[in-house]
Amino acid sequence: MPRIKLTKKFIEGHPVPAKAVELWDTEQRGLLCKITPAGKRVFMAFYRTADGTKRKPRIGVFGQITLEQARDAASNCMAEVVKGGDPSASRQFARKAPNVSGLCERYIAEYATPRNKPSYLKQLRRMIDKQIKPELGTMQVGAVTRKDVAALHHSLRKTPYEANRVLAALSVIFKCAELWELRPEGSNPCRLVRKYKEARRERLLSDQEVRAIYLHLLTKEATQTETPSVILAIRLLFATAGRASEILGLKWDYIRQDSTEIVWPDNKVGGEMRKPLTKEAEKLLKAAERVVGNPFVCVGSDRSQPLPMSSLEKAWSRILEGAGVPHCGLHAIRHRAATDIANDTSIPVRVAMQLTGHKTAATFMRYTHAERHQTREAAEKVSKRRQALLAERSKKVVPIRSKTPLSA
Repeated sequence: MPRIKLTKKFIEGHPVPAKAVELWDTEQRGLLCKITPAGKRVFMAFYRTADGTKRKPRIGVFGQITLEQARDAASNCMAEVVKGGDPSASRQFARKAPNVSGLCERYIAEYATPRNKPSYLKQLRRMIDKQIKPELGTMQVGAVTRKDVAALHHSLRKTPYEANRVLAALSVIFKCAELWELRPEGSNPCRLVRKYKEARRERLLSDQEVRAIYLHLLTKEATQTETPSVILAIRLLFATAGRASEILGLKWDYIRQDSTEIVWPDNKVGGEMRKPLTKEAEKLLKAAERVVGNPFVCVGSDRSQPLPMSSLEKAWSRILEGAGVPHCGLHAIRHRAATDIANDTSIPVRVAMQLTGHKTAATFMRYTHAERHQTREAAEKVSKRRQALLAERSKKVVPIRSKTPLSA
């Protein structure tokens, strides 16, 4: 392979060879000009990847680009290689990668649908159609940069919760792009984009409010002015620290009297979920009516169907109003029940997570609240300990007596 300082005159004047020849430039490392038997002159770059693989990507055809442009391109290529990159692989990814819209559709079909419940898929579809596709949909998968993702995230800054959910979904989508070899490994453009701080969306029901709700439920039950299934569902939410969807989806055959457990075969986070059948829950279930032909514990006005979420939400609003409690969502019940579990330091975290149905400690710890009386008691306890320590030390201090001056 001849090495020579390439010039325009030399390349143009080189005779057409019987067999392809490569002319290597001494001016720019890695640059060569390949001359074929057909007389075509093509600039190429040569380099080795970090694992020693030889690469020789095409830069352009002499005449369509100049020698100076070829040298600049080869220089940029070598700079990327020095940083550990693989320019040739990046170009291959870019050529075969679909646009972001196509990637999102493949993600939903191949990854999200088999792993997630319809409720989340509906939310995911909304975020993709309303937020992601309008901003990034037409871009090639390999062309999306961190700057593009940050701009999308910033455009949603007025709704930080939505912005963070879109960022999280997009991050998983681009992880799949790497898995499917549509982007180089480790190139996720969502990396290092900082999430917005989120305010807690659920307030904590106080002891007085819980008491008021239960008293109102008793009144509704005694006067028969509320559907028994609604009252049962609300009490079971408190008793199990469950999600509303889990209670409304609870079937009689999920209750295992032999093991004193309630076993959901498939819950929100996927897989089987077991919770102990407490005496409180057992008493509620024994008193509940079983509707022949309906497998669900909480039935709707249509006796053949489960209690709809919309009916439970409307009833919950009526109950809060009647109890004189400011409005909050159904999740506030789970939040209060889970908080009582999380704040009980005698319960190991692993056991507490099983009671609440959380799979990660980070999510579970969001339910820990320092209530005012707990904070005050802790402050008083620390203050008393410090005062006792100071009192003990003061007893051990012996005052220094001044010496009697010598008489003259």
